[in-house]
Amino acid sequence: MADKSKSKKSKPKPKRDPNQPTPKPPKKRSPIPKLLLSATFVILATWMTMYSAQLGRGPWDWEGDDWSGFLTFSKGQVEAAKKKVAEVDWEKVKDKVTAKTKELWNKVPELEQKLEAKLAQLRGDKQKKVEGKGPQDGPPAAVVEPTTLERGCETFRMGIRHYKQSMDSQAELKKAKKLFLEARELLEKAYGEAEAEGDTAQATEIEGYIQQCQIYLEDCSKRETL
Repeated sequence: MADKSKSKKSKPKPKRDPNQPTPKPPKKRSPIPKLLLSATFVILATWMTMYSAQLGRGPWDWEGDDWSGFLTFSKGQVEAAKKKVAEVDWEKVKDKVTAKTKELWNKVPELEQKLEAKLAQLRGDKQKKVEGKGPQDGPPAAVVEPTTLERGCETFRMGIRHYKQSMDSQAELKKAKKLFLEARELLEKAYGEAEAEGDTAQATEIEGYIQQCQIYLEDCSKRETL
């Protein structure tokens, strides 16, 4: 019986046409796009957590205005990251700042934390009130307007962010001053509302914000003349 294995001839390998270019090996995909995607996901998750803390509810409970607010919040985080300054060369800017500027600049982190905590409290309280209402008791959460105090604290915080970048920038200084002026007006209005409601504790707290805002506003005004 003939050996079948011998009867089968191995097919010769096709010869490469010498007139054709040598085929290039397949390109290896770079891991960088995946790393960038992962980093972006982590950053977005962090921002969503921060924004959820301000709102007092998780992303699964967000509505139309909440998502719009998140976009604004994200843009603010990007701008803050671009403009973030770890240190100030005080010797370099000594002719552009007042004797009190460095002291106020050093107090910024504490003041920002204080304002962020107050905003989180105000937004959390607002959400609790809304959730406690039935459909007939008031508008849904998506159309609830921020209180005067919330707007004042938010504007004050925005002013502080520009103030941090104003040590060597007249443009940032002007933005900070404008926001401090707006914040003071809102806080003064909120103070009047608290007094009208007989909320002495709230009025006293707001008075403290007004005084702090006024100090930063005065420093901006003085530095404009330097």
